[in-house]
Amino acid sequence: TQIYTLPAAAAGLNYVLMDVVSGDAADLCILAVGDDTINGGTAAQYYNCYTNAVKQTVTLVAIDASRWEVVSETGTWVNDADTIQP
Repeated sequence: TQIYTLPAAAAGLNYVLMDVVSGDAADLCILAVGDDTINGGTAAQYYNCYTNAVKQTVTLVAIDASRWEVVSETGTWVNDADTIQP
């Protein structure tokens, strides 16, 4: 499992992440720091890729000092309280 921790949100920051490993379990987890949220989830939740194929992508943009929003994605991504366990 790869865990990517985003920096503190600041309006205009953006990141594109790609799951480049296929397997029996999804393996890419994104975490916002502190009280920041991703795509309307709660603070301290992960944004996990649940697609078992390569080249699943997500583009995140910080819209203010505490919120990351998904502007595009391929595959199945969800807010989750835990990291994905391989």
